[in-house]
Amino acid sequence: MRTSPATRGLLVALLLLTACGAADGDEFLRADDGPSAGGAAGGAAGACLEGDPNCVDADLGGDAGAGDDVGFDIDIDAARQDAESMLGEPEDDVLERWEDVRLGRRGDEEMILTFDLRPGRKTIATEDDGTGTYRVVAVILETEDGSETFTAG
Repeated sequence: MRTSPATRGLLVALLLLTACGAADGDEFLRADDGPSAGGAAGGAAGACLEGDPNCVDADLGGDAGAGDDVGFDIDIDAARQDAESMLGEPEDDVLERWEDVRLGRRGDEEMILTFDLRPGRKTIATEDDGTGTYRVVAVILETEDGSETFTAG
């Protein structure tokens, strides 16, 4: 049987849409679908909606976001010292120096962050110092029991 290039293209497109689980763009990863969005443990648990037979979450090993220490021991006193030492430092220097730091706010711009707890991770807030350099004005240190906030001044 011969098919035209347009027919072959249409068949490929239909196969791709079927493989992705839906032909309607509204079905993909909606965060407002209620408590089952992203799995039972919330959006950080996975990208698939609970019970969706057309989606398979990758098993990354362990239970990310469940408050575990993600495979390393945390020296909480050293982490507190690191957090305090970041205050007043330029944002770029802090982000280059530490791997366990994320930017939560730059001036008036709020960043989108996950709500998973990772003991030892630090989230910084920065403000322009008037010269165009953004400096750290607050650090939130995640601990096994929640979080601690450090502020400049």
